[in-house]
Amino acid sequence: MGSCYTKKPKTENCDIRLNEKPKEEIEKKTENQLILEQYHRLSQLVELIGNTDSLNHKTRERINYLIIIRSNISIIIQHQIKKQFKQLNISKQVNLDDEKILFQDQEFSQRVLQQINKLINLLDSLQNDQEFENSYPILSFSLIEINESIKSIIHQLLETKTRNTSI
Repeated sequence: MGSCYTKKPKTENCDIRLNEKPKEEIEKKTENQLILEQYHRLSQLVELIGNTDSLNHKTRERINYLIIIRSNISIIIQHQIKKQFKQLNISKQVNLDDEKILFQDQEFSQRVLQQINKLINLLDSLQNDQEFENSYPILSFSLIEINESIKSIIHQLLETKTRNTSI
């Protein structure tokens, strides 16, 4: 029996991986856009939390508070988009793509910042909650990443505001 052997020609891979995007493309994102991205990551992770009955009361309270903060941010997003639509005389259902209208909205930034600060404090306390970490180890690690990312975005936002007010 014979075997067939062919050599496949190599194709050039012109795809740019997400982590290899040019720096200019990454820097073009506004703080609001970055916060919204982290919010959506957080929402996906919160959906993974299952039954919390076996956890102690304090840990359950923290998880419930996390869900409340996520809901509050969602309400702020929906409200601000509808408000922008009203100003622009647009009448349609709000969807995920409509969040682009918030990327430069300073009022949205101020409103969501309050909830984000609460979120940072809560994620810090969950990071120190040993029972949460033992019950949800991968989720815990991902929440730490989100928390650090949000902190850096807030730091960047405050630094930009400080720079703009001093000029």
